[in-house]
Formats: sequence, structure tokens, C-alpha cells
Amino acid sequence: MLKKIIPSLLAAFVLISCNNSGNYTITGAIEGILDGDTVTLGYSTNGEEFTITDYTTVCGGEFRFSGKSEGCDIYYICYNNGEEPQYMLFFLEEGDIRINISQERATAEGTPTNDLNTTIEKRYSEYISKIYEHQYRLSTDSLLTDSLSSELTLQIMETQRDAGYYLQDIIRENYKSTLGLFYLVQYSFLFDDDELTFLTNNIPEECINRNNNCMYDILQEELFNRNMNAGE
Repeated sequence: MLKKIIPSLLAAFVLISCNNSGNYTITGAIEGILDGDTVTLGYSTNGEEFTITDYTTVCGGEFRFSGKSEGCDIYYICYNNGEEPQYMLFFLEEGDIRINISQERATAEGTPTNDLNTTIEKRYSEYISKIYEHQYRLSTDSLLTDSLSSELTLQIMETQRDAGYYLQDIIRENYKSTLGLFYLVQYSFLFDDDELTFLTNNIPEECINRNNNCMYDILQEELFNRNMNAGE
């Protein structure tokens, strides 16, 4: 699979349409790369092969792309910062997109889908950090009593549940968008067979018949496997 740095994510439960079209500009900075280095823009239709649509060179510590958007698609910024290419996923759509990549985090902001994506990831990261904090204490604090250990374990389970509910709400509010399709593929296990079937079957054609078609195929394959397992 492509190595990807998932861009950070904003918590407004808004339906992001796939229908916008117009001009886009992408500007950004990547920690560790030098003036004259190449940054490429492209997509993957099968999750493996990277199709380059444009490239540019870094100048003054910044890179820039511009072009015409015909909707909302999942794209990648690709760059070399070491031995292997690195890929950052973002949503290509109309507007001015700002990308910043550092060792700690990567963000794509400035347009509706990317801003929403930034918020979602930020909120989800808060859940994960809380879980890791409790797990670390459980594994390192030798003075914990049995009751405190049980309480921390319960808090971990509750936080995992709340994180799942949060993602379910995001997907239910946005399943008719490219962003919703992306999250549905990542977290399809959160839904039972009936709801996953409903969500998958109601994804708009304009979201499927784009660079995102491999994600729809993944959902169809999962539904097929679930039906096969249910029949055993």
C-alpha cells in the first residue's frame, strides 16, 4: 500500500458535496527538503500504483501547484525525504489549499473538505491519546490498586466506544461525499451488514466514477465477503 501521511482533520458535521468545480492552487512547505527538490502531485486508482499528474520544484522553501478541479478527489503529494518516497493524502478540490508537512504532523487546510478532514483527525487523535495515556499508566505504574486498574480499563473501553461513535456520526453525515467514502472504507467495521449495505449503495455516482473508484470496489468486496461468511 502507499505510505501515506493522513492529513490532520475539524468537527463540524457538514455534508461536503462532490459537485464543486473550478480552479485550485496548492502551496506548501515540507520540513527537510531543499530548494530544487521535486514534489509531485498524483493519485492512485488501485491503492498501489501512483499516477503523476503534475510536478514542481521547491523554491524558497515552498512548492506550488495550480490547475482545474472537476470535483473532489483524493490526491497525494509525493516527495523524497530520505531513502523512500513519502506520500501525503489530501482532498483536491476548488480553492486555495495550504499544505504543511513536518516530522510531527501534516496538514492540508483552506478548503471545505480539507478543513473538515483536519478537524476529524484532530478530534480522533484526542481519543487515541487518551487511550494511550491510560494504557501507559496500566503498564508502568506498579502502585496501581486493583480497583484503579479496573477503572482505567473501563475508561479505555469507554473512550474506544466514544471514538467509534464519533466516526460513525462523521460517516453518516458525509457518506454522500468523497470524504465520507474515504472514512467508510477505513472504518467499515464499525457498521453492521445492513447499514454498511445502505451506505455503500447510496454513495453518489459522481463520487464513485472518479479516482476514488478503488475505494468503492473495496466496500463491495467487503460486503461480498460478509455475505459469504454469513452463508457458511
